[in-house]
Amino acid sequence: LVRPAVLRSVPAMLARVTREAEAQGCDLSSLAAVVVSCAAAPQELRCEFARLSSARIVEDYGMTETSGPVALTPALAGTKPGAVGVPAPSTDILVVDMETGTRPLGAGERGEVVFRGPQVIEGYLDAPAETERALRSGWLYSGDVGYFDEDGTLFVVDRIKDVVLVGGFSVFPREIDEVLYAHPDVVEACTIGVPDERSGERPKSFVVLREGVRVTEQDIVAYCHEHLIAYKCPKYVEFIDAIPKTFLSKPDKKALRKLEERRREARQK
Repeated sequence: LVRPAVLRSVPAMLARVTREAEAQGCDLSSLAAVVVSCAAAPQELRCEFARLSSARIVEDYGMTETSGPVALTPALAGTKPGAVGVPAPSTDILVVDMETGTRPLGAGERGEVVFRGPQVIEGYLDAPAETERALRSGWLYSGDVGYFDEDGTLFVVDRIKDVVLVGGFSVFPREIDEVLYAHPDVVEACTIGVPDERSGERPKSFVVLREGVRVTEQDIVAYCHEHLIAYKCPKYVEFIDAIPKTFLSKPDKKALRKLEERRREARQK
């Protein structure tokens, strides 16, 4: 019997492996590394997995528009919570201001992540306008908000289009989801912005609970208030059986937004 030394995974799959291994007492000792792609693994999930296996979690960062990762966390040196690593070989990464997209930002400053390298596409097939928008002077504009720390490690905060504007303040759904994943009764969480007459938008969190627990929406909101500034906390919480996923096993925020839109239209009839 050959046991795996390396597991390639996405966060949803890693969560499933962790839950099953814990429930069934599976032996994960053969694993030396787990490579997580497509989305960042929540810190609480990383901690849960670490209790079951000494394997190092290697996160990579790339897009559909790249044939491979543009950044990797160093497997031997370890990684920092929330980091996606350092630029891959022959790859350049910058964080630029989101107003002009031309000014490189310093350590700790948040902006749009742009990159160039041999793994980046040359353009979109039969879509010149989309190509012109995404590729500028050889740089691919990712649509991701990120920053470098003083050591040159890249952190990706969220998608620009997913940022929730609450009364003029930018709220990153991923920050809320990280808090929710740390709740002992939460299995999965996904936060989006929904219209709000007073603030413009407010966060709404869709939450999957562990089987058999009794938790209310107010309990979840109160928990968030213990860990986040008030305006960052979800105004609404909805419990669902499963978070919809894209074909890459990422949380399908587009599907959740469409669900909310249909509900608003139904209420207005």
